[in-house]
Amino acid sequence: MTTTDTTAATCTLFADWNSLVATIRATKSSTNPHFKNKFAPLDVWLEEIHRLAGLHNFIFLESMATRVSETGDIYMIHTCTLLHQQGFRQQSDYLVGLLDKAQAMGANTTYARRYNIQVLLTCTGEDDDDGNIAQAASTNTASTQVAMTKKRLA
Repeated sequence: MTTTDTTAATCTLFADWNSLVATIRATKSSTNPHFKNKFAPLDVWLEEIHRLAGLHNFIFLESMATRVSETGDIYMIHTCTLLHQQGFRQQSDYLVGLLDKAQAMGANTTYARRYNIQVLLTCTGEDDDDGNIAQAASTNTASTQVAMTKKRLA
């Protein structure tokens, strides 16, 4: 994440913006189909950031770009930029992924946009269980595979 300068006025603007972020009403209205945890979808984040930005003379911008790796692979990058009329600028770049399959890129782009907005806003939009749900799912799958292997060997 980059910020243009660290003058007192800019630091004050950033502090003011961060206090506004605390007022975001990002309703966790969606449920992850795999892990069943709740999260705030992209449209909720966009509605809230544009609401706050408009009220406080900020502009929120998004862009997509491509980068070519040394091996010739093409990657998509999502950029969020927050601008203020007094010159404050904060930007966050998020690697979307390899530009290869259209459907996967669409899903990855939605995910990247949602998380990059959260990085820019320094907040979270989902229940944080420190990966426990994912770990439990992985453990259960491994246990099932071991049990099935033992049954075949018996």
